[in-house]
Amino acid sequence: MVAITFDDGYRDVAHNGIPILEKHALPASLFVLAGREASRRMWFDELERAYFECGPAGARHDLVKEGIDPVVAFFRHASVFRGKHALEALDDIYGLWPDLAVTEPKHEMMTTSDLLALASRSGVSIETHGVTHTATSVLSEGELRQEVASSAVHIRELTGRFPTHFAYPFGTPNTVHSQAGKILAQQGMRSALTTDQSGVDRGSDPYRMPRRLVRNWGAGDFHDWLMAPRFVRWLDTSDQDTRERLSSVLGGPSCA
Repeated sequence: MVAITFDDGYRDVAHNGIPILEKHALPASLFVLAGREASRRMWFDELERAYFECGPAGARHDLVKEGIDPVVAFFRHASVFRGKHALEALDDIYGLWPDLAVTEPKHEMMTTSDLLALASRSGVSIETHGVTHTATSVLSEGELRQEVASSAVHIRELTGRFPTHFAYPFGTPNTVHSQAGKILAQQGMRSALTTDQSGVDRGSDPYRMPRRLVRNWGAGDFHDWLMAPRFVRWLDTSDQDTRERLSSVLGGPSCA
């Protein structure tokens, strides 16, 4: 069994990804940030553009000097979300620039209309990714409850359905709250997904489910990755029909 998931709620998933999946009758779950419809792009997208593209010379110099990875890591684990949005904190530190208000198409978030249209489609479920995209490890238990509860209520009001699955922001082991499973269960969540790069088996914790992370690859690279022996070890290698069907969906050559 394969589950296809998308995090955050980027608009290109609605306009590009879902139509392709529907063509092949493949269901998907979207883990969206509640209340982020048509808002400014994600803070890490803002930071990426600041680092690679533009900004005042001083701010850009500081970013380049520090390197983007430690800056991202700081905001991933910092508690700045408790008092203000991370983008405001970035403004304070680096003096972000007005022209970043223009959002690149690849960074646009889904609109309310996008989410409503997706929610009405069979084979698409809208689940929760929280509200602020804060690592749950830096939240108190009360803050985590509020993050989950408020996002779930927002999604229910928007779509008419209460979400029952949660995807951890960032999702690495060091960004997951130690009591997350208990709290999520109390909030009505049946499972929670991480970004741990391993497979699922009968012994997997439903509140720390691993996932295979798919990057922004072309069809050929994705096909090669998906059909690699390490990934399809759960397939009977003699089942040529199954492998050919997978290959057909991906648009690549069949693998013997």
